[in-house]
Amino acid sequence: MVPLELAARHRRVMKLKLILAAALTVASLTAGPIGYAVRSNGNDHLLSIDLATGVATDLGLVGLTDAEGLSFVGSSLYAIGGTVNQFWNITTPPGALVGATGARSGTDAGLGYDSTTGTLYNIQREANGSSLYTINFATGLATLVGGGSAYADNIAINSAGLAFAVDGLFSDSLYTVNLATGATTLIGGLGIGGLNGQGGSDFDSAGTLWLVLTGGGIYNVNTATGAATFVANVTLDGLDVSDMEGLAIAGGAAAVPEPSTYVLMVAGIAALGAIRRKRNSNRQVSS
Repeated sequence: MVPLELAARHRRVMKLKLILAAALTVASLTAGPIGYAVRSNGNDHLLSIDLATGVATDLGLVGLTDAEGLSFVGSSLYAIGGTVNQFWNITTPPGALVGATGARSGTDAGLGYDSTTGTLYNIQREANGSSLYTINFATGLATLVGGGSAYADNIAINSAGLAFAVDGLFSDSLYTVNLATGATTLIGGLGIGGLNGQGGSDFDSAGTLWLVLTGGGIYNVNTATGAATFVANVTLDGLDVSDMEGLAIAGGAAAVPEPSTYVLMVAGIAALGAIRRKRNSNRQVSS
């Protein structure tokens, strides 16, 4: 083989190696699951957040005033007002009104979807604890299930249909939620301390319970003991942000490289393999 052909082949191999290395680098940059929360400070904006690093991206203004509870149903992101009796689809901000919920008690809202039954739940923190509702995600109508003793404004439901809620305002604790009655049962203290206010919670695909508190702190919560472990603070444009409401993780799935990254990786590996096979074939013919 002439030197020019060898040089060209070497350049192709090096280019493919660089593509593969870039793809692997992009994959490694996505450190954790991607959560969605609303920065509710009177001018509510939807944020996407790398939960492992806290780095957030502003996705735009949300049309629902006082958006608090967030949940995915399939690929659609829904929001419910804490004091506003409205249910919205905010997949693409500012979103669109689905419908009125009807009267609901309380001032702070959480949303959670039970994939085992296809039921969407809303929990409302009120003066004497919390009230649990089901939400018709086609119309927005709320139906009361029952009440619990925990002052919870968030609800997270795992892949087995078990529901959990955090009271970050009074007891600083994790509870289970009975989806048939609304009753709440204490698991244990978060160990964060202080009055942490409102929060949002959701599970990722690995079964990890994530919590984002209004002050911007991100935590993992042990569902057996209630103990919370600090992970990061939410940051936007390099600055810590607060006034966080709700938390939803798309499909409950941990963040992974974008599909295009996988395409690059697979294509690069396949191309390298093809070149090596051709090189080995040429060597065999030459011998």
